[in-house]
Amino acid sequence: MLPVAAPPGEKPPIPPVEYLRHLEQEHGLLVAPEPGWPTEVKRFRLVRPAGGGRSEQVLATFVGTRPQALAHFYRYLHPPRREALAREAPPRAA
Repeated sequence: MLPVAAPPGEKPPIPPVEYLRHLEQEHGLLVAPEPGWPTEVKRFRLVRPAGGGRSEQVLATFVGTRPQALAHFYRYLHPPRREALAREAPPRAA
C-alpha cells in the first residue's frame, strides 16, 4: 500500500498501528475496555484521565475488537474532511 500524501498545510495521516500511541501521547487519552466482557469483542471507552481536580471523563464508547475501537476513536477525533470524502465517493448516476 502506498502512503497517502497529505494536502498542503496538513499533517500526513498516521498508519493504523500508531493510533493508540497517537491517542495517548498527542491527546492524553486512554482506551479502556469495560470489565466483564469474556470475548475479544468488548465495550471500549475513550477516557480523559482524572487529574488537576477533575474526575475521569468518558468521551465515547464503542463495542468491537480493540483494533476496531482504536480506529473508531481515531476517526472520532479526526473525521475525514469533506473534500476527501467527495474524492473517494463513487460518481452519482444521473
